[in-house]
Amino acid sequence: MNALILLILACTPFAGGDDGWRVSDTEDIRKTLEFPPGGAAHQLVIDNLNGSITVTGYDGSDVQVSAHRVSWGDSRDKLEEGKKKITLDITRDEGKIVLLVNTPWRCSDGSPAFDRREYYGYDADFTFDVHVPFATDVFLKTVNKGSVTVNGVNGAFEVHNVNGPVAMKGIGGSGLVSTVNGGLDVQFSRNPAARCGFRTVNGTIEISVPDDLSADLRLKTFNGDVRSDFEVTGLPQQIPPPRKIGRRTVYGGDEFFTVRAGKGGPEMVFETLNGNIRILKAH
Repeated sequence: MNALILLILACTPFAGGDDGWRVSDTEDIRKTLEFPPGGAAHQLVIDNLNGSITVTGYDGSDVQVSAHRVSWGDSRDKLEEGKKKITLDITRDEGKIVLLVNTPWRCSDGSPAFDRREYYGYDADFTFDVHVPFATDVFLKTVNKGSVTVNGVNGAFEVHNVNGPVAMKGIGGSGLVSTVNGGLDVQFSRNPAARCGFRTVNGTIEISVPDDLSADLRLKTFNGDVRSDFEVTGLPQQIPPPRKIGRRTVYGGDEFFTVRAGKGGPEMVFETLNGNIRILKAH
């Protein structure tokens, strides 16, 4: 049975405050959810805008959600308007649970517009702390004001941040991890069985895997270096297929270089612009 507890604290003046908001309010949301029947695997989706996300695997069958909301307003009226207009929408369908922070300024692709303060006069941050069964597939996204942390989850993953780091520990699955301004730190409990990708623009990528790694590693960094605890052998450079631009056929070089660890296996792709790449043996 689903259970919901809301704890709402009184509205308080906020002089200066976060980004200069005048008033703020807080709310704690706790909810226990059951995965609906259906679907090839149980999936948790968290689509956030402002705030951190932490997901931890545990030996249970329910999804235990704890969310802390901070609402901001230019005035008390705007604060109350924002509390109504910004919602945490929860949907369940075909083995999937979706937690979506919905706002009037969400674009069609789910990204935020950047003029919300001027036009709306309110905003809100959500910090999520969620426990899921170990085998859950997780799809997590946030944009500002926080990190994404995943601990002890063995399902597939897709994790995205924009202005903050991503840290994953005790990971038993495969998937994609990305951010723009921040580092990636992913520690695998077992070698990935399928393709993985790790991408940032401004930050270091550090991956820890068991010492029997067998994989093909594609690597690219512009302002940084690549270091590995594993002995690797070089592989021929893969030439990308030609592209048509108008009437011309364009052949572009591939800036990645590829090496093989062990006997080779699933592809692991590493890409950063301003940062180092580290591939380490797990201790």
